[in-house]
Amino acid sequence: KELVAGKRSYLVMPNFLSSSATSFEKFAMQVSSIVDSIPGLTDELVMSTLHPETVETEWRSPVPILVLQWYDATAQ
Repeated sequence: KELVAGKRSYLVMPNFLSSSATSFEKFAMQVSSIVDSIPGLTDELVMSTLHPETVETEWRSPVPILVLQWYDATAQ
């Protein structure tokens, strides 16, 4: 099945571990584990993070942000 990008949600967390990119990444990995445990959701949702302390400049943001990218199946 072919998937195309659908809705994208941003969970902005200004009071959550704003000084620790590693802790925020661990939190995101735990959320990802929960998503992976739900049948059928793994292919439809991709998560990424943005954080002030991230080394790569394109992934920096003023506050921690969890990005949820949803994918929809295309009609074949």
